Amino acid sequence: MERGATMAVKLTELGTRRFIGDTETMVVHDRWNSNCEDCLLNLLVEKGTARGFNPDQSDQAFWEDYEYCPVCFDRSDPPQPAWALESTSDEQSESSGGEPEVDQHDDVLVRVKKSEELVS
Repeated sequence: MERGATMAVKLTELGTRRFIGDTETMVVHDRWNSNCEDCLLNLLVEKGTARGFNPDQSDQAFWEDYEYCPVCFDRSDPPQPAWALESTSDEQSESSGGEPEVDQHDDVLVRVKKSEELVS
């Protein structure tokens, strides 16, 4: 996928999405971070400014010119919360064959597609 290709969708509910963008501020939030509760993401859904990304990855939000929320994003990689394990049928149908595998080495995330060489 090329940079600038829009893969953001308007959300009517947060569901199990991890990364939520706000079209008014162009800020993306990480729901897995426990500090994200202060970002009031349900209000973004109510206002109609909440966007989800396909794939549900911070890189996709960055490619779509969103800035990282200073409250939600830090150098940690929070564990997946229990609510994120539940997926709706809508989210499953939006999936394009599964998420790429992610490996972390020395604080650098490296994405590896299952059937391809290393992608940096």
